Amino acid sequence: MLRIFFVIIFFNFTQLGFTQLSNKHWIPPLHSRDANVVNDHYIYLSTPSPTPFQVTITSGNGIPLNGSPFTISQGNPQQIFIGNGQNSLMFRPLDDVNIIRNNFGLILEGNKDFYVSFRVRSTNHAEMLVSKGKSGTGTNFRVGSLPQNSEGAARNFVASIMATEDNTIVAVSDYDTDVVFASSTGNITSDTQNFVLNSGESVILSGYTDTPANLTGFIGANITSDKPIAVNTGNALAGMMSAFDGQDFNLDQIVPVEKVGNEYVVVKGNGSDNTERPLVIATEDNTNIYINDATIPVTNLDAGDYYLAPTSFYQGTNNLNMYIKSDK
Repeated sequence: MLRIFFVIIFFNFTQLGFTQLSNKHWIPPLHSRDANVVNDHYIYLSTPSPTPFQVTITSGNGIPLNGSPFTISQGNPQQIFIGNGQNSLMFRPLDDVNIIRNNFGLILEGNKDFYVSFRVRSTNHAEMLVSKGKSGTGTNFRVGSLPQNSEGAARNFVASIMATEDNTIVAVSDYDTDVVFASSTGNITSDTQNFVLNSGESVILSGYTDTPANLTGFIGANITSDKPIAVNTGNALAGMMSAFDGQDFNLDQIVPVEKVGNEYVVVKGNGSDNTERPLVIATEDNTNIYINDATIPVTNLDAGDYYLAPTSFYQGTNNLNMYIKSDK
């Protein structure tokens, strides 16, 4: 039976209609704990430009995809097949986790602005990751993922980073010190991780839920750099209920802290009360969170802390929404 669970994750983004449109995009590669859940995946290109133009797509090391460049216009979007299974430019096996690679991930560029979404599916799961383009690059990020409450054989957290310039120093910190990162050479238990990436190089970080701290301990982790990077984050797979009740892909590309806002409207989807819960992550200490018209905060968060809002805060009759604001 097909099980689909939806959640609106309160990742760090704002003004999406503008942040998604760019003439250059970087999409770091990803990793699933269970390779069997990764089936066919694609890149979708579209643009508001009525004038046709070409988009080149390369891997991180600049090698073009078969068929690149691709011509798009307002009435002529493109769907590009990337792979089937976890051995593609976008989904990498454990051998490529927690190690710097230059030949995976995607870089897309055109002479006009365009939209990019990455889409993946399997028998029971599907996801769409939307690239934020140049607006998605920056030097300070707080990552998000599903807060999980139980182990599942296919569950993980995943975050991936791609550099846009040479000699980029990246630091990953401010996560639970009991978090354990997966790699093909053995588990990594370091309290911080540091990498030096050249343009187009990427690194994938992942932790499996057989370690209790990995259920929630990487939520709110801080990724910083001295030059602009692009960051994907989420899970492949995850669930906020028991594994028996189901799980799903949960992936997005986030924007840096300097583009994060303090006022959001969240619209409820068609999922259950267990899954339709907004996740709020603070980027500064002593941040008050308010919901709807309340004048008293529902919580106070320090940087990297998170709050999972209950569905009882949704308002409306047929189309439910929640207004969330903060003082930082």
